[in-house]
Amino acid sequence: MNTTYKSHVASPFQVGPVKNTISVRNERHPVRDEIRKLCGATYNIEVSFEEDTSTLDHFRHIPGLISILCTLKRGGQVIAFGRSCAVFSRMNKYLERTISTAINGSFLSATNNATKVFDALRMSGGEGQATLNLQGDGDSILYQECEPASEKQKFYLLQLIKKNISDEEERSKWQAEVAEMSKD
Repeated sequence: MNTTYKSHVASPFQVGPVKNTISVRNERHPVRDEIRKLCGATYNIEVSFEEDTSTLDHFRHIPGLISILCTLKRGGQVIAFGRSCAVFSRMNKYLERTISTAINGSFLSATNNATKVFDALRMSGGEGQATLNLQGDGDSILYQECEPASEKQKFYLLQLIKKNISDEEERSKWQAEVAEMSKD
């Protein structure tokens, strides 16, 4: 394959000074704040392993199959499952290695699935950032992404309130709520 690279492409493998790159190493850069916010969370997770009998029931025709189910729980609630299999055979005859492979695979699968759940559980906030509201009724969860109203929208809304609401008490109540309003 014949590939041509243009000189403006910034690559970690390029030698020499690269022009027109954005430095995110500055402590005041917004990227640094976002990294600190997202990396500051601590989770207490319970990990358990068990033989995955339902998988074994589906694959009765494979001799030597072992299957492991990994369950991740946070606060007593299941957040992810992970499954993995390994097969004892002439090529793979070491007991501990085969079982370890299945256990490690189920753990990797569960943690991969948990990353999707953590995105839903993570609460973000601050100016210009989306906040996550989880509202559930029984089994269903509704995801809503709320974006704060822009300054222009808030200014326009304040003008409408001043013009259209004559009662002083009601007007002050509405004006107080404008600062916290979202675009929705």
